[in-house]
Amino acid sequence: MYIRKFTISILFIAVVFFMLAMAPAPQVVKTDRDSIMRGKKIFAQKCSRCHDPLSYEYIKGPGLKKVMKKANLPVSGRAATPANIARQLSSAYRDMPSFRDLLPEEVTSIIAYLNTL
Repeated sequence: MYIRKFTISILFIAVVFFMLAMAPAPQVVKTDRDSIMRGKKIFAQKCSRCHDPLSYEYIKGPGLKKVMKKANLPVSGRAATPANIARQLSSAYRDMPSFRDLLPEEVTSIIAYLNTL
């Protein structure tokens, strides 16, 4: 009986540590001009075919005006946080493809740009 309780406790602790390790690291939004301009350029190349950054109008995806000023992202309904935007860029969701090819600093720059909208 004691061994079974001990084993269950160890398994529970292992699951908790695994879940903490898999949680995305919180991201800080960069506000420097270079990051914002890089993000604007990447957005124009990768995102603007589907998203209008200056309105709420849909192209293929929602307009992203003030996207980070709102409580939730327009389609997924997830909290409008840098971590959730990074998650959205790296994982396909409904009609939006994955952009796993983006480097972490490119994702950070896109988020810096989105923060200015």
